[in-house]
Amino acid sequence: MAPTARVMITSSDGHVLEIEEEVAFQSLAIKDALACGGADTPFSAPYVSREILGKVFEYAEYHLDAGKETDGDKPTKSEEEIKQWDADFLRDNEGALVKLCMAASYLRIPGLLDLACQAARDRGPRSTSRPPPEVEVHHAGATSS
Repeated sequence: MAPTARVMITSSDGHVLEIEEEVAFQSLAIKDALACGGADTPFSAPYVSREILGKVFEYAEYHLDAGKETDGDKPTKSEEEIKQWDADFLRDNEGALVKLCMAASYLRIPGLLDLACQAARDRGPRSTSRPPPEVEVHHAGATSS
């Protein structure tokens, strides 16, 4: 079995991550950069921390493996298993959703970008024309005579 090709990626905090090429190429930015410049030069991700890069490539590796076919030409993971994994991934990384969105955008990973940005929108503050009930109650008491 031939050794797996690896890609070096430098994070914003100066750490170098070594990622399997097949996983790294889930990022269209990395794939394009290395196609033009060669795999000898580390890909620089100056806007993405080591922590977030780790999460990004955790996502990329899972989805790459989930999409691979077994002997019966079926993916290794069912659609339901993937949805559950995505939900767990988002829950575990809720505090980093905006950073994941920015990293997925910079690295051009469409699936993660869609997933993380939708989750950030879903969890974000709701904009309504009415103030929250506790503000209405406080305001009503202040104007009563």
